[in-house]
Amino acid sequence: MVPEHYDFTPLFQCWDIHYADIQNHNKYINNFQYHRAMLLMNLDPHIDTGYVIAKEKAELYAPVGMLNYSFYKHTEQVKEQVQQWSEQLQCVVSNMEGIGAMPFGQAQCTRLSDYADGVDTTKWLLDQTTHA
Repeated sequence: MVPEHYDFTPLFQCWDIHYADIQNHNKYINNFQYHRAMLLMNLDPHIDTGYVIAKEKAELYAPVGMLNYSFYKHTEQVKEQVQQWSEQLQCVVSNMEGIGAMPFGQAQCTRLSDYADGVDTTKWLLDQTTHA
């Protein structure tokens, strides 16, 4: 989810520097080319960087080689969408307040108090042994 009228240019320029080599991965580029061909044949609007396709589509999951995005006008829209997707999301990364997000650059920096899917695994295991 990106703000309305978001300019993807700086993002794609950064990706050009760091991730353009992905087009050398045979299986990845086959998926990319397949989805690009389907979008072109169907005259479906999209952004093509040469190694990733960005498509405006308010769905959580995208095929390999594609990135779904949607625009929002108000932060309430983001909060509602995050709530709807809460069972499918592992983490949310944003600088937006009030949506339970992690700051940019911290998604892979877990702490001892961070639990997958919000479940304290040790407590869950202990509960299982006391109920057995």
